[in-house]
Amino acid sequence: MKSKLQKFIMAASAVTLCFSSVGVPSAEAFTPQQRKEIELRTFYDATDINLCAQANSAAGSDSAAQPAAGATETSSGDKGKVYMIGDSITEGTQSQLTTALKDKKYSNVVINGKSSRRLSVGNTTLDGVSVFQRDKAQWTDASTIIIELGTNGGVSGANINKIVELAKTSKAKLYWVNIAVDNSRRSGADIDTGPINKLLSDAASKGGFTIIDWASAVKKNPDFIDPNPTTGLGVHPFTTTGRPGFANTVASGVAGAFANIGAGTTAAGSSADCNAATVVSSTTLNGNTNAEVIWNFLSCKGLKSFQVAGMLGNIQVESHFEPKLVEYGYQNSRGEISRAGKPSSLDEDVPPDRNSKGQPGYGIVQWTFPSRKQGLRDMAKAQGKKGGDLGVQLDYLWLELSRGFVNKLKATTSVEAATRLVLVEFENPAEIERTMPVRLGFALGTLKSEWAKEGGTGCAAK
Repeated sequence: MKSKLQKFIMAASAVTLCFSSVGVPSAEAFTPQQRKEIELRTFYDATDINLCAQANSAAGSDSAAQPAAGATETSSGDKGKVYMIGDSITEGTQSQLTTALKDKKYSNVVINGKSSRRLSVGNTTLDGVSVFQRDKAQWTDASTIIIELGTNGGVSGANINKIVELAKTSKAKLYWVNIAVDNSRRSGADIDTGPINKLLSDAASKGGFTIIDWASAVKKNPDFIDPNPTTGLGVHPFTTTGRPGFANTVASGVAGAFANIGAGTTAAGSSADCNAATVVSSTTLNGNTNAEVIWNFLSCKGLKSFQVAGMLGNIQVESHFEPKLVEYGYQNSRGEISRAGKPSSLDEDVPPDRNSKGQPGYGIVQWTFPSRKQGLRDMAKAQGKKGGDLGVQLDYLWLELSRGFVNKLKATTSVEAATRLVLVEFENPAEIERTMPVRLGFALGTLKSEWAKEGGTGCAAK
């Protein structure tokens, strides 16, 4: 009797063969139930029924990135509603924040800033956790939530988690601005930002939110902080460069783009794993096939072989490693309907959104949510290339992975765990249990490739 592992490998081999096969089996090769399930999927094309249909079931899914119910994402690029809660820093830059966020296509900007507000639970307007809870009607329909709390104290793992758990009820993307202090400009006691920002960073690494790196922006641009100890307190960005500097750092962080801030350039929202110098520079690709190139790129980022295989197993189902792939059943930028195995399925650049969910999906992981696809467009523009360029997509993929997810991937201990983590928390298509065996089969097959060696056959990043 064959083991489950052997069955997975055989399944992967069978599906792999169908991708390169010229022959197309008839529809009668499927049971009535299989045919019904295939016809229900958005990528279904009656002329393209073949053995790949089931493997393609997740192509273009990307449901993890879909907007929350009630969000106002539109095909025109509108990112809908953003809600931000903060202390005096937010309160004193509200005008600049509103302008910067609207420039990033947020049509509805709601800001609640209050001087001396802390990250605490209580009955006053200064208790940030409770205010956030009472404000639920303001952010439950938001696509983006921004927290700027911690400078005035109250930062603990428990309080951070309370914010995260509350925000999860909205399905909005959650961001947290870390703490920046110039103690040489303080009139009171020094603030040790190290432990505070570490708590935030550790919490973010669990995948609950993304850090907007205000601390790095201030380090590069000290003039952002008001030099007057009495009015600036070593933390207020209340200068001609500081107010727009803070606003642009926040707006660029949530937009997933890079912005010129003051005298320097900062990758707002990036982590230690992914900085502007790494991401904006072009990538040197090594490998004879797209699959091998992706393997080498990810291996050079410090992932173990089985972790990279977990990524590739998912990517193979999503796009067959084709960076120009347009989600089947939707129009490409030329107005043609994408069909499996047809020229209409390929597009040199990111196609326009055709509905409020951002479809069609596009690229190696089938990016779908409008703000994510816009981030890919921004990355391509920064590199002077098209969105369908594999190097651009790998740089952008690593930028996304580095916002907390990569640490979770590095913590996996088997190819099964890595494959499932990517499937559930990064791709998150419909019918997770149904598609898991196919993705795992591909991942196991990847490990048998000659080029699948620990560390890859050559580093892909400069």
